[in-house]
Amino acid sequence: MIRPSLEVLQPLAGPSNKSTVEEGVPNDQSFPEPTDVDTDIAPNPLPEKRPRRTPRHLVDFLPSDSRPIQQFSKEYDRLAEVQQQKRRRFNSPLPPQHVTPNLQPEPLETEPNENGLFRRYNIAPSGDPDEELTIYHVADAPGFIRDGNDTTDPLSGFGPTAQEVASSSNEASRASAFFPFLNASVFRLMSWFYSSKNLTLAALDRLVNDVILAPDFNTEHFKGFSAIRENKRLEDESSNQDHGPTPPWSKNDCWIEGSVEIPLPPPSGTSFKSETHAPTMQISFFHRNLVEAFKSGVQDFASRRFHWRGFQQFWKPSENEPEQRVYGEAYTSDEWLDLEKTIDPVDGCNLEAVVVPLMLYSDSTQLASFGNASLWPVYMWFGGLSKYIRAKVNSFSAHHLAYLPSLPDVVKDRYIKVFGVSPTAPVLTHLRRELIQAVWKHLLTEEFKEIYKTGIVLKCGDGIWRRLYPRFFTYSADYKERVLLVGIKHIGEFLCATCRVTLTQLERLGTKLHDIIWSRNRRTDSAAQNSRIKKARKLIFEKGKVVNGKPIDRVLGESLVPVENAFSQLLLPQNRNYFDLFTRDLMHEIELGIWRSLFIHLLRILHTYGREGIATLDQRYRQISPFGRSTIRRFHEDVSAMKGLAARDFEDLLQNAGPCFEGLFLGTSKAVDSRIQDILFTLAAWHASAKMRLHTEWSLNIFEGMTRSLTRHFRVFKLKVCILFNTKETPKEVNASMRRRAAAEAKMTAPTAKAKTFNIKTPKMHSIVHYPAAIRRFGTTDSYSTQPGEKEHTRVKGFHARTNKNRYERQITQQERRQRRSRVLSKTVEEDDDDIPLMDPSDHHYISRTSQTHHNILQFVNDHEDDPAVENFTSKLVDHILERILPQETTATDELRGQLIIRDHRIYEHKTLRINYTTYDNRREQDTINPMRQSDVMVLADEHEGHPYWYFRVVKIFHALVRLNQRGQQFQRVEFLWGRWYGFDFELNSGFSQKRLHQIAFMEGNDAFGFINPADVLRAVHLIPRFAGSRINHLLGPSIVRRSDENDMDYERYYVNIFVDRDMFVRFSGGGIGHQTTYQATRQFQREMESAYLESQEEEYEQTTNEDELKAASESESSETSDNSDGSESNVDSELELWSQSDEAEEDEEAFDDSLGYADL
Repeated sequence: MIRPSLEVLQPLAGPSNKSTVEEGVPNDQSFPEPTDVDTDIAPNPLPEKRPRRTPRHLVDFLPSDSRPIQQFSKEYDRLAEVQQQKRRRFNSPLPPQHVTPNLQPEPLETEPNENGLFRRYNIAPSGDPDEELTIYHVADAPGFIRDGNDTTDPLSGFGPTAQEVASSSNEASRASAFFPFLNASVFRLMSWFYSSKNLTLAALDRLVNDVILAPDFNTEHFKGFSAIRENKRLEDESSNQDHGPTPPWSKNDCWIEGSVEIPLPPPSGTSFKSETHAPTMQISFFHRNLVEAFKSGVQDFASRRFHWRGFQQFWKPSENEPEQRVYGEAYTSDEWLDLEKTIDPVDGCNLEAVVVPLMLYSDSTQLASFGNASLWPVYMWFGGLSKYIRAKVNSFSAHHLAYLPSLPDVVKDRYIKVFGVSPTAPVLTHLRRELIQAVWKHLLTEEFKEIYKTGIVLKCGDGIWRRLYPRFFTYSADYKERVLLVGIKHIGEFLCATCRVTLTQLERLGTKLHDIIWSRNRRTDSAAQNSRIKKARKLIFEKGKVVNGKPIDRVLGESLVPVENAFSQLLLPQNRNYFDLFTRDLMHEIELGIWRSLFIHLLRILHTYGREGIATLDQRYRQISPFGRSTIRRFHEDVSAMKGLAARDFEDLLQNAGPCFEGLFLGTSKAVDSRIQDILFTLAAWHASAKMRLHTEWSLNIFEGMTRSLTRHFRVFKLKVCILFNTKETPKEVNASMRRRAAAEAKMTAPTAKAKTFNIKTPKMHSIVHYPAAIRRFGTTDSYSTQPGEKEHTRVKGFHARTNKNRYERQITQQERRQRRSRVLSKTVEEDDDDIPLMDPSDHHYISRTSQTHHNILQFVNDHEDDPAVENFTSKLVDHILERILPQETTATDELRGQLIIRDHRIYEHKTLRINYTTYDNRREQDTINPMRQSDVMVLADEHEGHPYWYFRVVKIFHALVRLNQRGQQFQRVEFLWGRWYGFDFELNSGFSQKRLHQIAFMEGNDAFGFINPADVLRAVHLIPRFAGSRINHLLGPSIVRRSDENDMDYERYYVNIFVDRDMFVRFSGGGIGHQTTYQATRQFQREMESAYLESQEEEYEQTTNEDELKAASESESSETSDNSDGSESNVDSELELWSQSDEAEEDEEAFDDSLGYADL
């Protein structure tokens, strides 16, 4: 039950901080004393030592301003002069020939900053882009102002040259600054056009402020203006050669219409002398030269933000705790550091030699809501740029490399013309594989292969000459495209692109046996594999074997396909495994994959009960309140219909799933409902951990334990829950199935629901086990997620809207080139002009300075005298204000209460409160508190509480002008929040060990209402009603504090949604680097996580497998794969299968079920 006593939670008197002005509010505001001294408000007499509990005062730690290169403890004094000399020599128009930086090969370590973060370099970098970062660069919320010291004139964005010549009296000089445009006015207008994706009000504001109101805007410049002609100036290289200065881009960096030829595999029985004699099909596509695109990226002004050296980042929380590794950015990953070791020194070159990791993404996208217009772009990012910049579309950090062609329908006509028969489905699939590899072979030119090996000398955007070695870092793609790029069959027997686990072995998901299989059978590229592929191709073209025949499978094995891989040809000579390029895709594998499948199957189970369960689920989701700017959106439609749901919608569904599904399966048994709650909680926790933007060694160990726990829960769900239900297709699935059959058969039949089961033998389900290793290798998943690529699709869709829809690919390339060159001229980096500056990120909170809405306190109390929420309102307010303005350790007495003056007896009401906070990954974010919608907040609890947070519903946001009736006292502004307290339910088991969300409830009695200091608010909190419980009104009837959506009723309890965002998740799991204020308070959460996912998990996960036998089997496995004449599973798989059928394994399964409490079934 709830503990509403004063000993648990009665924070009425405000924070322990008793300074005269609250934190975040200017302390120089004072008001003249009125001519007639205001009479004080006489509060009800209160005992001088009335017991109260107040929230702990919040110390708002800002993200630390680290300057690592200047923090070298011993080496920096010597390196400083070396680096300065190197900079002077490198900043020359031509590459230096005799520069000897003499960099130390041994590791260099920086001093820890305020957060305890420090770096460890293998070689000292020539510079650190983070040295120039301020709090404004890590402030992510759109309501933050920019750097207050940035007061440059409007032309500063166009570069120093433009500023100088714009003020020049020489008209020729003025015009040259904006070349190839004839003048500044035309340039500004065209720049505005290409920076505006849509004609919005924000775009109109930019038109007025950045173009029309610019000091150099002149209407005379537009005489004879032609938009078509000005467009051509950005792409017409010949005109640029005839007059004017050299434009600030390379004329070679342009779009090219190239073509590739793919050989047509003959039908069965037809052969050729060799593959070169086979007929071909020519297919054209648009692309950029990869070398020129690489040059453009490293010479762009945005490369001033690049990290040119990788480093290991560490965190030392305190003097008494050991350091631990931090995983986040690509340049702090092991993969980056290993790539640096692949550099081959060039004799005679003393330039700084660095690797430049490239991150690729490709995926087809539909360009319009109607029609079949589509595009298949390839985007390229530079890994040296922070992921926080790369993730923003308006940073223009994505370089469009190529628009891949799809296999045209005319290939069928070509095939019939050559062979006299139609191509089979396997032949068309083979041609698609051939096409994408042929395109990449075309892109990976000999010139690129040469600089991949020996590097290229370029002057980078920061003015320093370097020898640069391009290296492919990751390639992000969904599963269907990944198998095309890797060269394996889609859902083949060996269905994983990372390891050689088989479809049959996926039945062991959730056991240590499964983990042993995949961890010891990773895919590796080899010359032997390429030799088998060449042998298979000879069988196809010279022996007439079909592309998917058994002879081909026997030669290849491991679900490989007879297609030569372009990345293997590039990377294998460099001793790099191209399979490692293709890393995880959380959006498609988890949100649109595993979670979507689980959600659909839960709907199928609910349909077995009838319609009532589905209707209840839809109703519950609609009652979920939104949170944040777009963190949780309102569910307006029935979620069971699943109409137009994107990945972000499925993420919202998952974050709120537990309370919404609770109690809906009690019709079968309480155990079934409990198991479904277990898997929903575990999946939400795993998803939150997988999406964390910063991991420590500790949190990554926890994540590995979560991964093991999640796979076991999926196994139990499949074996212990799903078998109890005869599930069939949902109505949506039935309709979709009927449409497919109608399209195939051209007729309609009566709809029937087929039986459907939950399938764990899928590549997406298996992908779960690879996430911890991927984070350790490449950094956190947001660095290589497919989401930035999906966002970048909005650009090409905007380009498509500006075409005439005829041969739109060519027109899109022109639009992209014009926008890119316009951006080079305007020097726009990553700032977004759409947002209105609101507040400084270094402030803790902001309440409007206006005083339009006010209440007379006495009148306010009289008007609501029957409202229990207003009982003792005045006395509580007086005590709260006194605690705020009195010196520390001063006790409020009746005498002091009598001296308090509230000017004009007024309290001023405000609509919103903005709270700034530092996130776990050392960024600055913002929550907006609105009493009408998002009104729940969290504060720090008393140190002796069993839970580190208290929860408060903000009813009104006020400020008042107050002073004591003493000589020399002036009025000061005091801000305060009036609201209703929640109490934490300690008697209900909750947390990660119980796989349940924490529960709170409104407190009873007069002490349930009070005031708090907005400076003590930690951040907003998202609460979900406990729908499975009851609704009550005995705590509070109709009242002024009621929200319109409550209908004068409360829920008996509310869940604290710890999964609402990643920062909230870390606040309830502990270990956040940026959470200095709550680090010690949340140590109990860390101990709970260790108990739930490390200690008990290891015991449950322990197997009695004979490791010596497995090791021997694994050693013999490497040589047997290519020798399997029938393409059967490897010897190690057979050994493991025999073990899985033994009595020992059965005993382990029973122990596993008992450990989760599932033996009752």
